[in-house]
Amino acid sequence: MTGGTDVEPVGQVAKRAAQLILGTTEVENTLACSPRKVLEMIPDLTEAEVRLYAVEIDRLEELWALCPSCRRIEGCPGGGWRPVASRAKFGYISFALERCERGRAHDHRLKVESLLEASRMTRRFRERTFDNFERRPGTAAALGAARKFAEEFPGVAEGLVFVGPVGSGKTHLAAAIANRLIDRGIPVVFCSVPDMLADLRLAVRQEREPDAMHELRDAELLVLDDLGAERVTDWVREQLYRLVNYRYEQMLPVVATSNLTPEELEDRLGDRTVSRLVEMCRWVLVDSQDYRRRKIAQGARGR
Repeated sequence: MTGGTDVEPVGQVAKRAAQLILGTTEVENTLACSPRKVLEMIPDLTEAEVRLYAVEIDRLEELWALCPSCRRIEGCPGGGWRPVASRAKFGYISFALERCERGRAHDHRLKVESLLEASRMTRRFRERTFDNFERRPGTAAALGAARKFAEEFPGVAEGLVFVGPVGSGKTHLAAAIANRLIDRGIPVVFCSVPDMLADLRLAVRQEREPDAMHELRDAELLVLDDLGAERVTDWVREQLYRLVNYRYEQMLPVVATSNLTPEELEDRLGDRTVSRLVEMCRWVLVDSQDYRRRKIAQGARGR
């Protein structure tokens, strides 16, 4: 059966169902137009079937004839849906509706917008992609690892930790991964670690910590940006360990960025948390000049 609506009735029931799908109520025995499209769908359509389903075939041909001139779904008479015909069980003709290309694109756009809103990603990082990543010496391996991760997800064996100096492109790569997965319809939570911890403190005060932690723990992909930049306390160490350890035990991937080496992170966060990250993630060095300083230098030379 073709289309998004399952319609496989028999005889007059099939006729009535087809009329309801296409919004028709009258039975006519002559066609107003040539049944070209329906013959593409059902090459063995008989003259008797054409007479029986004349109204439905006319409506199908009429709507399909409008498709080439359609520019926006808002102006589509079918609202992004179009009729299709197929030979159903027992040889009868069945009519249904399917989403057209523009309708599917519209649905995809709405889903991406919804996932972006739920991701916590700020507007600036929603624009970060692999295509607009500035390739500089020292970034090739990191870019390759990020692309591979995004292409293979969810079939990835380990997460990623991008390590490097400020302005080296770590966050851009992490955001590009998140945006690529969201474009594929996969939910992602993207957090700046200091902001995430501030939100958790607020959640504790408002007695909604379980809900806040659940969102982070069970996300299909969790991105922790700027790990190690937070003000460290025993409470911070405990929260980060609980989060990382849960995802380790549940085999849920993490992508993280940090300006610190594993040894420096261990001094700040403790060996338990870093040990988990070392075991569950591939650590990738992003070793390039701070692009922000380079832009300033280029601007100064241009004056």
